[in-house]
Amino acid sequence: MKEDARAKQILLDGWNNNHHAESCLKRYFDIVSITAEGKLKVDVEKIYKDTDVKDGQLLNILLHVKQYYADEELANRTTDIAYEIMSKKAVNNDYSLLTQLKQFVPGDKLLAPDVSRYIQKRPKNRLNEQQPLLKLDPDVKWMDATWYRNQLLVVGTKGQKLQLARCNWYANIEYTTWPNDITKGEKLWIISNPVQTNQIIITGSKKFRATTVQIHKNKYFEDFIEIIDPVWLPTNHSGFALTNVGVSFLEANNGSATLHNYTQDGLLKNSVICKPAKEEFVFHDSNNHQSLIKCGVEYYKLLGNTIVAIDEKGAYAHYTLHSGLRMFAVVKQQKGTLVLVSTNAGCHMLHYLNGAFEEWVDLFAEEKIPTNISFLTSTAFALVQKSSVEIYSINEKTISTLRTIQTETNIISVIPAYTNQKFALVEETGAVSVHEQV
Repeated sequence: MKEDARAKQILLDGWNNNHHAESCLKRYFDIVSITAEGKLKVDVEKIYKDTDVKDGQLLNILLHVKQYYADEELANRTTDIAYEIMSKKAVNNDYSLLTQLKQFVPGDKLLAPDVSRYIQKRPKNRLNEQQPLLKLDPDVKWMDATWYRNQLLVVGTKGQKLQLARCNWYANIEYTTWPNDITKGEKLWIISNPVQTNQIIITGSKKFRATTVQIHKNKYFEDFIEIIDPVWLPTNHSGFALTNVGVSFLEANNGSATLHNYTQDGLLKNSVICKPAKEEFVFHDSNNHQSLIKCGVEYYKLLGNTIVAIDEKGAYAHYTLHSGLRMFAVVKQQKGTLVLVSTNAGCHMLHYLNGAFEEWVDLFAEEKIPTNISFLTSTAFALVQKSSVEIYSINEKTISTLRTIQTETNIISVIPAYTNQKFALVEETGAVSVHEQV
């Protein structure tokens, strides 16, 4: 009994202190259901009464209790609490949780389309969007940002010192400073692959790379982050990418290319000679820092006016656009991959599947000169022009503008937020604001 009580207290502490909160509370109710089943309803009521944030997590836990442990009375009460949580949000024009209602009433087949129609007809409350969720150190010149799970990572310089801010959506912030000076005027950016790895590389325009630093998890941040410095990489590579097992780099030489795959410790796993799936391509070196991106099982690279896709066995395909290429972004689809390319003539949306590229839509955003492009989800993307961002949706082969947002200072990054319907803007001043897609 004492061990059960101690375990439950540790799990409650995890919930209250945001340390693997959802997992802790689910496990807590697992124990209560075995050791004190009659207390389930009392504990559900107490947790609900004492919780004024983490509504989305609490809904997941209530659903867990209802599905596995609830009698009819408790099942009805968990559903009532779900209604109460969602209605409180909806009163303030926050409909982000309403789509979960169908899980509490699975027998009502009309509920999901009714909720969808209701959300579409509701007015949007933009008032809270005007206030930044976070304000990072204003004395830092912030330059780039990325994400990993529920963490936001932003890099910049303060004086001649490299700074990294680690943040979350509960407005917790931690700073890491590197001791060595960096060259004045260094332009920094982050190389990351947040879908596949918790490692990042911080590099710069003057061949700078941040030394290795490990940022451990704690009660505010549930995941470990590692900034790595692959000193073993050759200097003559044509682009490198982070993967779920290490680092890959492309070596272009005399028109041909080889893909080298390394472990996280710098051990060479294999080298694959690139061969055409159909038409041959003459590879050449590229100084574009965004020159290699891993998405799914393919690597994507810009070379001159051409986008190249290389699979893990070295088979490649290429597609040439008749205008200078500025930057690109990729996202995995249920079938294939979408490649968004910004060129001097406008933007292209390519679809890559089974070793071939296809233009999905006509050239669009011809008048825009983006400073940043990124996918928010597999069906939405952002185009940034200095202090303005436009959000677009992708529906089959149709691209539509969802909204435009103007900020006070330049935007350095657009990051997916804690639900598929929200995103965050990171400004060069360190202001971080969260917005709805529509």
